Amino acid sequence: MKFVQAATSALLFASYCLQEVASPAVETRYCVTTGSKLRIFIEHWHRFLNDFTKVGTMTITDLSTSTNQTLDPTGILVGVPWDEIHVPGNCTGNLTTIETSTCGPINFSTGALTSQGGKTEDNWVYYDFEVSCFEETNYRLVQGNTVVLMEGCDELYPVDINTVFTDCPTPAPTPLASVPPSIEKTTMPSAAPTPGPTPGPTPKKNPSPGGRDGKFK
Repeated sequence: MKFVQAATSALLFASYCLQEVASPAVETRYCVTTGSKLRIFIEHWHRFLNDFTKVGTMTITDLSTSTNQTLDPTGILVGVPWDEIHVPGNCTGNLTTIETSTCGPINFSTGALTSQGGKTEDNWVYYDFEVSCFEETNYRLVQGNTVVLMEGCDELYPVDINTVFTDCPTPAPTPLASVPPSIEKTTMPSAAPTPGPTPGPTPKKNPSPGGRDGKFK
C-alpha cells in the first residue's frame, strides 16, 4: 500500500512538474496599434518557437456582453526585450505597452528548464482585435489552448483590460472626390464683316435755269 501511495504521489508530482515545465507564459501586456486595434502580447519561454501558426488560440471574454471570442495569433516576436516590443508592435504615440500581469522567477526541481519570470524571456506572441476609441473597453483574457499560452504561474490569468483608449491614431482625411478640370470657354475669332458696296461721289446739285449758281440775274 505504501508503495502504491508513494508511486501515486510521485506521478502527481511529476505531472505537476511537467505541467509547469510545459506552461511557459510568464507575462501579458497590451497596447493600441496604429491600425486602431487592441494588441495583446504574451511573453513565453518556449524558446524555439518560430511559427506563429503553431502557437494556438486565445480566449477572451467581452465583460460588457459576457460573450467569448477565440482569437487566432497575429504574429510573434523573437528576442525582443519587453521595453522594445512596441516598436515592431506598431503601438501608437508615446504609449509603449501596459503590463497587465507577470510571473516572478520560476524554478523547477527537475532542473530541465527554468525561467526568470516576466521581462526576461524576450519571446512574444501577440493577438489583435478591433476596439472602439474613446469608448470603454472591458475584456478578460482567459486562457490559451496550448502549452505556449498556459500560465507559468497562478497569477498570470485571468487578465482584465478595463480602460478607455484615447491614444488612438488620427484617422486619415478622406480624399476629396476628383473634380474634372473646368472647361475653358473657347472664344472663336470674330468673323470679318462682309464688305458692302463702295459709296460713290456725292452728286452735285443740278444748276437751276438762269444761272450756274441757281440765282437769277
